[in-house]
Amino acid sequence: MKKHSDVEPKSWYIILLFMSWMFGYAVVQTSLASILLPLEIREIQPTGAAALVSIVGGISIIFSLTGIIVVYWSDTCTSRLGRRRPFILIATVIAIIGVFGFLIGSVAESVGVLITGYMIAISGLSLGTSVMSALLPDLTPQSQHGLASGLMTTHSLLGSAIGYSFAAFALPTTVICIIYIIVLIVFTVPTIIFAKEKQWKLRDSTIQGKRLLGEEGEIQEGNEVARKIKNGCQASVFAFRDFFKAYLFSPKKHPDFLLSLVMGGCFFMSASVMVYLQYWIGDIICAPEPASVTAILSLISLFASLVAALPTGPLSDKLGRRPLILVALFIVAVALASFAVVPDMTWVYVVATGYGIGNGIFRTLSYAVTCDTLPSKVASGKYMAMGTLVMICGTTLSQVIVGFMLEAFNTPSTSCPVYSSSSSSLSALSPSSSTSASLSSEETEHYSRTGYNAVFMLCCGFTVCSAVAAVFINTNRGKRAQQVASPEEQPVMTADPDDNN
Repeated sequence: MKKHSDVEPKSWYIILLFMSWMFGYAVVQTSLASILLPLEIREIQPTGAAALVSIVGGISIIFSLTGIIVVYWSDTCTSRLGRRRPFILIATVIAIIGVFGFLIGSVAESVGVLITGYMIAISGLSLGTSVMSALLPDLTPQSQHGLASGLMTTHSLLGSAIGYSFAAFALPTTVICIIYIIVLIVFTVPTIIFAKEKQWKLRDSTIQGKRLLGEEGEIQEGNEVARKIKNGCQASVFAFRDFFKAYLFSPKKHPDFLLSLVMGGCFFMSASVMVYLQYWIGDIICAPEPASVTAILSLISLFASLVAALPTGPLSDKLGRRPLILVALFIVAVALASFAVVPDMTWVYVVATGYGIGNGIFRTLSYAVTCDTLPSKVASGKYMAMGTLVMICGTTLSQVIVGFMLEAFNTPSTSCPVYSSSSSSLSALSPSSSTSASLSSEETEHYSRTGYNAVFMLCCGFTVCSAVAAVFINTNRGKRAQQVASPEEQPVMTADPDDNN
């Protein structure tokens, strides 16, 4: 019998295949949140669009909690499919239902239906990415965390690039949503096939129950949790007391894991400004068809991220994470500050390229640092879900702050000609678009340069806070903590019947 600690190194292409769900996730989530949602809301309800987008972002935090709740169950799942794969299938179905609802809201021009569909999609995507994050430490050894994180980031960046290209090539919203559904189905299949999980069976219910409850769990309470685990997933019985207690860990014993959460949360708070980049391009840079310009700008930035991310993971396995993280955060901070002073689109492209390089390096290493500092690898799902939740909450909380800052600093004197696109199509950026685009017949609210500059400086400050947390992280300490667990504390896993290796 193999123990959980006996994770064998895998070929890079196997890791790439079992992480393929992240490609579909990135195709949908990135362009849906930063392109389609702001565009559709501004088309349907032009006045107060930024405030409404920020409110939607705040509410989406509640729906994002599905990930951290369900991953708690996945840590104790004894299904023959493994701990994670059943929940990946469920996440895909929920996301598809949400995308379909978003499509109906767009066609019917109903903000309520549009937002409802968006929230359901976010629930499924949050669940899926939380479970997928747990697969990384489950199926790869410590020595491959950098490589695996790099490949996971590659999926995310390539998927985001495809999602943004939908806007750049003027695909209608209806077509985009249909492609979303197809992509989610197609890229779920390789994950289910190549994520060779083992069926978990608990040899020692007392020890395992205590570990699932967290650092402060008592033996008696551990037995109670263990008794709930049957041949299937621990979804039949749910105790909120046990659930909240399971997510408690000692910051004194695991300071590096706490710092990794702070580092990631602050960084993703700084990234929230990108949701409003489309508005900034139209209001301040005065570019025609800002949705298309934003899509092309995002493609350039993502290409730079991809080029930077590919060598970062393996390089960090040899040189260490901290120096590369600090370089990445410095680049991002400079780029965010530069957005406030760029004079024209030429410089916007230059700054966006720099931002992409820093973003690609950081995103790669952020996953690796979280894996390195996990308090327990046995219950990796719940701890990786905490990282995902911090990322989502940081982004959405900052999105709310940024949206209301734009409204607060808004001045009527700021104005650019407003170019419109139909609610079902994202107009392509072409040489003739700047001359043939017509002014919107419906009054659209602009936001001031003062507001945008304040937002860029705020997000630059979040990046600095992320760098401060990174300085104090010691990944070697987390590695030693994971090696302390004795073989007797590890649950036995039976072989996957589909695993012929």
